[in-house]
Amino acid sequence: MPNENEIRKSLTDVLILFDKTFGLKTDNIPFKGDANQANFRLFLFEDAQKYKEFFNRHEKNGFTNHVGFAQGAELSYISNMYVNTEKTLNDSLSTIKHEFVHALTFYATGKMGIKNVFLEGIAMYIVGLSERKTSTDFVSSFIHSVKGKVPKDLSLKNIMNPEYFKENQLNSYTIGPALIAYFEEKNLYFIENLFDAIKYDKKNSTSGHYFNQMMKNIYKEEENNNNGFQKWVDLKLEANSKRQKRSFDNQPNLLKQVWAGFYSEERISTKNHSSYYPQKQYPSELYSNRQP
Repeated sequence: MPNENEIRKSLTDVLILFDKTFGLKTDNIPFKGDANQANFRLFLFEDAQKYKEFFNRHEKNGFTNHVGFAQGAELSYISNMYVNTEKTLNDSLSTIKHEFVHALTFYATGKMGIKNVFLEGIAMYIVGLSERKTSTDFVSSFIHSVKGKVPKDLSLKNIMNPEYFKENQLNSYTIGPALIAYFEEKNLYFIENLFDAIKYDKKNSTSGHYFNQMMKNIYKEEENNNNGFQKWVDLKLEANSKRQKRSFDNQPNLLKQVWAGFYSEERISTKNHSSYYPQKQYPSELYSNRQP
């Protein structure tokens, strides 16, 4: 189990990175109180059986075989976060960071829910950045999850369709962070608009009007770019393939047979360990067109 200093550092790093990437505002707290303070609670379980028993007592939907969970909390807390450290073993800090990103997302939306592909995508993206992953790494994980075959018509509009999502066996934990990386790299301000739209809808009781309008605009932009997300994925794969070939060609002859066998089993992603912290200039209007 990680010690308290390790946990505090991980949470602080994630908070700073989330703020640099998407921005955090003091007016997001969904109840009256101190506008300069937001409260979160983290529960760590060292025993998997006790973790299961806890959920069976407190969750009306019963226990699911997860290693961590975050939810909106009552009273003066933004979120309660739960992590089963026995099951996560050496990966506990990553799980803690993942659940904290969910908690920060609850804060950014005023405790309103968002689609799972975005919720998990944001968490996987921020934790990935904290671990020096790049947009190519996110795309590689996504393609690996669909067994190397890019689904046809991979537009955002189709991805939001539950039937398309199920038919193509998409996974929110892998396609989600690839989507977020695409929006961030293209400077589309999608997540900032998503947070704002959800908050505006809640504030004005508009039953999703701002959110639906935002989605229509992004669908139209995707169509104008001939399914920009799919083109972006293809370009990442092409660039990664060329990079792998250069890496392979530069290997000493004695190692090539070993590398050839390794490549046949699973495509290798050569990581670029430079940080990727996109710099934002926040728009004055919610739906204005953005330029890099």
